[in-house]
Amino acid sequence: MQSDAHLAYEDLGDAIRIKPSDDPTGQGLIFFPGAKVEPQAYASLLAEAADHGVTVIIVKPPLNIALLQLGNLDSFMALAPEVDTWAVGGHSMGGVKACQFADDPQVSSLLLFASYCASTEVSDHPGLDVLALYGDRDEVINRQEVENFEHQFSENASSATLNGVTHAQFGDYGLQPGDGTALVSISEAHQLISGRFLPFLLDR
Repeated sequence: MQSDAHLAYEDLGDAIRIKPSDDPTGQGLIFFPGAKVEPQAYASLLAEAADHGVTVIIVKPPLNIALLQLGNLDSFMALAPEVDTWAVGGHSMGGVKACQFADDPQVSSLLLFASYCASTEVSDHPGLDVLALYGDRDEVINRQEVENFEHQFSENASSATLNGVTHAQFGDYGLQPGDGTALVSISEAHQLISGRFLPFLLDR
């Protein structure tokens, strides 16, 4: 991943920032990686949002474990002061961490990749827009936890299961132990994923 005419890719130490070069929408996404996954593994997929004007902040948590990230979102929001509408999201355990920030008054939406909220963040905030995406070849995620989470869903929340997609294909970090066998390529998986999450972000 590198900067080009359409976006600026910057490693800022505690986070990666991907900014649109032209026509920013004023929208932003703060994203938490899955446990022990390098944040760079999500840059290519999330850069598609930047191509559509969304500023993306990928958090670089301690030891690449999002649950160890302390504090609030203020320092990450400060990396993009031009943003006025924020979404927070994450993959796998990074999504669980993102749920913990769902009550931030500056956050209007929650994006989950192969993840779920472990408590009642969605039901406690009925105005929160939520999109949860899953792969039908994912053999890592706890399906019972997903079912429990979906019982929290409000009228502003939705989920979708993508055919042929595994747990690891929500990033780009190779095979994950215990995962299913993908029926689509990584590029095809990312097309399916972006086809769902981009309209969700851009409709805010």
